[in-house]
Amino acid sequence: MYYTKDNPSNKQSYRALIKLKSEDDLRIILEKMKSIKVKIKPGTKEARVVEKEDMYGNQTLEISVKSLPKKGRANEEMLELLGDYFNIPKTYVKIKSGFKSRNKTILISKGDA
Repeated sequence: MYYTKDNPSNKQSYRALIKLKSEDDLRIILEKMKSIKVKIKPGTKEARVVEKEDMYGNQTLEISVKSLPKKGRANEEMLELLGDYFNIPKTYVKIKSGFKSRNKTILISKGDA
């Protein structure tokens, strides 16, 4: 299942990824500062988010963005897409590590934390 901005009916929400049942659960996750492993694919025809599972059973997100990796444009588009995907403000999504790498660790946190 994947999510695109143009076709939100394909959206599989963040609740499915971390088994959330309510907005209170999302608040608890935000308080705990959930980190997520992602792989970004810049320069694609369609911006989308795909859930993947590696051979060890760890869930990651594969994110395709239209922007090229120049001047942080691909990272900005990725953060915006993740905010839409998780139904949270873009300001809650931060890159923890991998600023210049395709493999990144994303931190979901509320506020400046």
